[in-house]
Amino acid sequence: MQTCGLADSKCGPEYDARILAFSPGWSSFAIATMDLSSMKFDMGGLLASVIWGALGAGYWIYGKKQSSAPALFGGIGLVAISIFLADSALWMSLAGIAIVAGVFYWSRRD
Repeated sequence: MQTCGLADSKCGPEYDARILAFSPGWSSFAIATMDLSSMKFDMGGLLASVIWGALGAGYWIYGKKQSSAPALFGGIGLVAISIFLADSALWMSLAGIAIVAGVFYWSRRD
């Protein structure tokens, strides 16, 4: 992420996104630019990440409120795979299914 002033010549059309940002400590506006052309967005990975992340957040909240260690750690694991395995929807889904099965098995043993 690169920040440039309004009159800066390096802020040109080669940047894909421009965000107008104002900092209370500064007396002027600045435009933050980021090159999005190098980022790859995979719709399958994005959708799987949202689904597994939401399921993980639900598991985490349930585990925290009910003091259930399997649900708590399973939720943390699901949120982690939605962050670290975001490149591949297949591997994320396989890991998510394994974590959910592990939570189910662990909670049945107790």
